[in-house]
Amino acid sequence: MKEYWRLLNSDRKRHDTDSIDIDRFHECFSKLNKAAPINEDTENELLQQSFGDVENELNVSFTEEEITKCIQKLKPNKAYGIDNILNEYIKHTEKSLIQTYVALFNLILETGTIPSEWSTGIIRPLYKNKGARADLDNYRGITILSCLSKLFTAVVNER
Repeated sequence: MKEYWRLLNSDRKRHDTDSIDIDRFHECFSKLNKAAPINEDTENELLQQSFGDVENELNVSFTEEEITKCIQKLKPNKAYGIDNILNEYIKHTEKSLIQTYVALFNLILETGTIPSEWSTGIIRPLYKNKGARADLDNYRGITILSCLSKLFTAVVNER
């Protein structure tokens, strides 16, 4: 795996992608995934829906066991978000910080507020390895998110 990334990065150095202005990438990726506005009636209807037993199951406090199970599934060598916390750090500090993770996740559950850093993603353009490098259509964007936010999402998804 390390050899793969070494080769990939060396290939990146051989091809100058700096010829594309960062503002062009920003403009291109800003146009993607624009959601259609929801009318007020639809929004009110969605807010009034009840999910019964599913809602009750999701609102139960998180446990050490749930979070530990998801921590063990974290994959190494993944990019970190703007909080600079790696999956490896979460895994290696599991025993000493599990209570902190439980408290943080339950606070989020109780307040409905997530850390602002978790809402910020870093969009990185990746060349598709076909076509001209100067053509923006030959790139796809990946969003790099906080590893802690991905852990929180994994715990919720496990439920």
